[in-house]
Order: sequence, then C-alpha cells, then structure tokens
Amino acid sequence: MDNPQVTDPTIAAILMRGTLSVIAVSCFGALGCAPAQTQAPVVERAGHADHADHDDHADHDHADHDHEHPETLAAGVADLEEICADVKALLDAGDQEKADDQVHLVGHVLEDIQSLATSAKLPADALAAVNKAADEIFDCFDKLDTALHAPEGKAVEYAPYAKRIEAAIQILKAQESN
Repeated sequence: MDNPQVTDPTIAAILMRGTLSVIAVSCFGALGCAPAQTQAPVVERAGHADHADHDDHADHDHADHDHEHPETLAAGVADLEEICADVKALLDAGDQEKADDQVHLVGHVLEDIQSLATSAKLPADALAAVNKAADEIFDCFDKLDTALHAPEGKAVEYAPYAKRIEAAIQILKAQESN
C-alpha cells in the first residue's frame, strides 16, 4: 500500500499539533515536568526538578519538600526570608542534616516566587529583576547544597553567601509593589 500524503494544510496542521501533543505528554509522563539534573542542586531556575535521582540523599525523606504555596509575591518573599533565617541558624548550630532539608525547600519557594511574579504581570524590567534575584539566591543555595553533600564532612557556613542572599531578597522586596 502506498504511503498517503496529506495535502490540505489545515489537516496537516491539526495532525502536527496532535503529534506534538502526544510527544509532549509522553515526555512529561516519562520524565516529569522538570529537566534532568547533572548534579544535586537545590533547583533549576526555570523548572525546579526533584533531586531524588542521586544517592547522597537516600538518608532523608523527599516528602518533606511539600510546602504550602504562597498566594502573593510578598508572601513568597516572606517565606523565603524565614527559610533563609532557618538555614543560617541550623548551619550556625552545626545541624547540617536539618539545614539540608531547608536548603532544598528554598528552590521550591523560588519557583513559587517566579511563578507569582509572572502571573502578577509585572513590567518586563521588574520580572527580569525577580528572575535575576532568584538566580542569585539559587546560585548561593546550590553552592550550600554542594558543600552539604561534599565527602569531606567539614562544617558548612552560611556567612560567605549571606550578603548576596540578603541583597537579592531586597531586590525581590522592591518588586512587590510593582
């Protein structure tokens, strides 16, 4: 039997959309909503991935990453500030295991903040500022996460990142009124 050709552009477009939809659903079903990670970062900026795919996290429960999602940008920033303070206090007290859980939670809150900023329809410059601040915080917490999972077992300190994190939080706070 010959291979049938679709010559009507409307039908071809419908078939193409249907094919793309099937591919997208298949990929999301197989891979999840977020892209794969190459290391154990807290999150990925534009689509925070679960980090259950690496061995060094076998000692804690991934269900603890569930959190209440803030309804406003201000609430998201307040949640972020609270978690950052908790991480600092836990690391200062030497409780790296509990700090690790909070470090991972930061990524989820950053994702919420970025989503809230997008849905708030902030001006382009304000949205760019939110994304840049979130990237800065993510970078700091990614480094903290890497240090927490390093084989050396030495104490991890919040202080080297504190100024960068606080400056980025201030940028997020400035965007709340936009």
